[in-house]
Formats: sequence, structure tokens, C-alpha cells
Amino acid sequence: MRAMTILLAILAIAGCGGDGEQKCDDGTTQCNGNWVQTCTNDVWSNTTDCAASGKTCQDGACVGGGCTTGQTQCNGNVIQTCADGQWVNGTDCAASGKTCQSGACVGGGNTMPKAGVWSYSQFQYGTNTCKFEALGTGQGGFGISNVSDPTFHVIPGDNSQEFDCTVSGSNYTCHRGDVTQSVPNYDVTLHGAVDVSGSFTDTEHTSGTQNGTVTCTGTQCAAAATYLQISFPCQVVVNYSGKWEQ
Repeated sequence: MRAMTILLAILAIAGCGGDGEQKCDDGTTQCNGNWVQTCTNDVWSNTTDCAASGKTCQDGACVGGGCTTGQTQCNGNVIQTCADGQWVNGTDCAASGKTCQSGACVGGGNTMPKAGVWSYSQFQYGTNTCKFEALGTGQGGFGISNVSDPTFHVIPGDNSQEFDCTVSGSNYTCHRGDVTQSVPNYDVTLHGAVDVSGSFTDTEHTSGTQNGTVTCTGTQCAAAATYLQISFPCQVVVNYSGKWEQ
């Protein structure tokens, strides 16, 4: 999102490794589902959960896996996030009565977005009483991180200030921040505030509006309004849509 150009169910299977009569050689390994089992004193014991690192157990060893930092996936009902090439368990969706789908908790409550890189499309002003220059359709990107029901963190692609959003059902609200600016040769200070409101159709798609309001304080607000050819407070509303990319 831009500024006001404006804005487990665990996969492992617990096992005892045999019927008590089976013998094995100490130090040898085998697979029990996605667990690596190691023989100790003629008894098979679970030692490594390959699923925890996004891998599978084959011939007594974890193989495959590998991931890109920030990528998410589901391990049963647990969201896993890739860190340094390894999958790390995070939010247990079942704890909030939800299920994990495509790396995000869905159903049973709030619709939370997938973490990662999102593309951004900006449309013509819905309202523009501040008389900013027409934007046309803008394209860009932003990042979403720290998804923890009911909040998520937004990293704008235009290097503006990062901000947090709160989700309620499929809807969310965010306060992007406040800015002040003086007008040369006038005893006034302009105060701008930008808020965001939108909704998720699913974990990978969103749409909404960025709402900017400018107010004026000082002894010459009326003169400044005449100079700028606007009235205070003025408002700018921009419609947008977003889509998860990776």
C-alpha cells in the first residue's frame, strides 16, 4: 500500500517401533511416517520430525524441503514460516477454531492475510476535495508480516512509515499515521491523517480505501485556504485492490 500518494495437528505418528520381539542394530535408522527412528538397545525410538523442517522421511533420513525466507505453508493446522531455509512452526489455527489453508488461518473467525509480498493497484480518487493532482491507476507493491490474529503488519513499498492493521471478520482497519506541514508566509500548520479500511475476500485478495484528511490550525487558515483554493478540512479517498504474490 502506498502513502497518501495517497497510502499441529502434528503430522508425526507416535510409534513404539515394533511388537517387542523385533530386534535392530544400534545406530541404524528407519522411517515411521515422517519421523526418523533410531535404534537404541534393540528398540526403535522417534528422533527427528522431518515435517518440522518441511521435509519427508525416506530411507531413515529427512530429504527434500528447502524454502524461501518469509514463505508460509501449513503443517496440519499449524502455520509454518520459512526462516534461513528451514520451516519453523508458528500459529496453531486450531487454537482459534480455524483451519490452516495456504499458509494462513481461515474460517471460524477472522480472515487473516498471508504473509509475504503483495501487489497493489490504485484507482482514481473517490473523493478529492484537497484537489491533489489526478493519480490515474497506480501499480506497486507492499509487504505483510507478523500475521497474528487479529492483527498484521504492513510494510509499504514506497518507503513510507510501516503500520499495523486490525481484522474483524473479513474487514480490517489501519491508521497509517499523521504528518504536519507549514505553508510559507502564512501563520498556519496543516495536519494530515491517513487511515485505511478494507476487506479480504480470501487470504490472498483484498480491496478497500485509503482515507486522508487535512485540517488547519493557526490565525490565517482562511487566507491559506483561499491561496490553496480549497476548504478545510479537505479529504482525499483512493480506492485500491491488492493480491498476494509470494
